[in-house]
Amino acid sequence: MSSPSSEANVSIVFIAKCSQCKVKSALESCEIYEDAKCKKCTTQHIMEAEELWDPIGNSAMNLYDLNTVPPRRLKFSTRRRYPDVEKRIARVTDSKRRTDDILAAINGPRATRETRMEAVAWITVCQFNCCIFGGFVRDWIVSGYISKPAIHQHPTTWIKYTKCIDKNGCSKNLPHLNKEIVPNDIDCYLLDSDFNIDQYVKCLREYGIKCEVCCEIWRGYVLLVDEHLSPFTMDMILPDATLISHKYRIIDMNVNNLFVEKDYTCALGLRSNLAHKEIDNLCVLETIVENMKNKRFVVLREFYVKDRIEKMVKRGWTEIK
Repeated sequence: MSSPSSEANVSIVFIAKCSQCKVKSALESCEIYEDAKCKKCTTQHIMEAEELWDPIGNSAMNLYDLNTVPPRRLKFSTRRRYPDVEKRIARVTDSKRRTDDILAAINGPRATRETRMEAVAWITVCQFNCCIFGGFVRDWIVSGYISKPAIHQHPTTWIKYTKCIDKNGCSKNLPHLNKEIVPNDIDCYLLDSDFNIDQYVKCLREYGIKCEVCCEIWRGYVLLVDEHLSPFTMDMILPDATLISHKYRIIDMNVNNLFVEKDYTCALGLRSNLAHKEIDNLCVLETIVENMKNKRFVVLREFYVKDRIEKMVKRGWTEIK
């Protein structure tokens, strides 16, 4: 396929096809392809992203070829250096974990915010067939990092709200946790299309965990958990959202590429095997874990990533150029 050089002076990200006229167009990095306007029809149609233009390799890649890599165990040399990692993986993924152990993690004398988050993650993974990815895997399961606000604050002050429009067009309050707090939230993919949010909330409450569905938006559900005790948010991503939005298909940083799954009690998976040749060795599982343990990261895409880089740097992470 020839380079889309006709779109000079812009950073090409997507080659998208109009759902109306089927003509392909190159989209600028500032455009969101779900809302992009077809240059031929000059009307607003859903642009069906088919290819990602790779400015590094000067080639086009099929957007839907970015397959996940199944979970596997870390090599022995890495396991020996970081034995804590497998213990935390198991506490989230082992479906044989005893009920009394879960209850102790939630309300026992040694329960902490982190053990409660692990318990919620275990319920999500082992009872509702979801997989956990993102910051909770990076900051807690692999790294074991804990951070609280520099100035002591009551947990109820950790939460701020912004307005959002839900899938029915209604205005809702979207919760955001103070970014100084680590681990901050839990991101999960809902692998089952028949996932029932009401059953999920009921299950959490049966374990003594308070939970509120704050907003149901196009990508899934946003939940606020433990609001008055040790709050955190959950972003529950619907199966189709991974195809609708590049945010969940094209990884922003190598340290955000890992996930955990039910009964892979010693293993980590890769959300995508996409890597440029220049940085391929930095997307190997053991290298990613090493980067996490040393607060280093590699940027894998050039769009919608500036704010995320700034957030990581403020938390003490270093970008590998």
